[in-house]
Amino acid sequence: MLDAEWGELRLLHGGRSIVTRESLSELTIGWLLLRQAEVAATAVDDATGDDADFYTGKVASARWFARTALPKTALRRRQAEAEDGWLMNVPETAF
Repeated sequence: MLDAEWGELRLLHGGRSIVTRESLSELTIGWLLLRQAEVAATAVDDATGDDADFYTGKVASARWFARTALPKTALRRRQAEAEDGWLMNVPETAF
């Protein structure tokens, strides 16, 4: 289901709504960086000067993103799976 007002993709699981936009974005970015790094890793061997630096940077960027940003998606998944919906049982008037 797409929440057009907020621009978020929401998955319904056990009656609970889980926001997945951040993880979906990070997975997509990681996939694109991996594709670029694959090309760069092949091209860097024949490159010289600025081109070699550019390709080296592409590989380094993908590696950094994979080590730094992608682990957050696993954490969000564990949090979503552990969510028991207790907050949804608090009456609206409590807020």
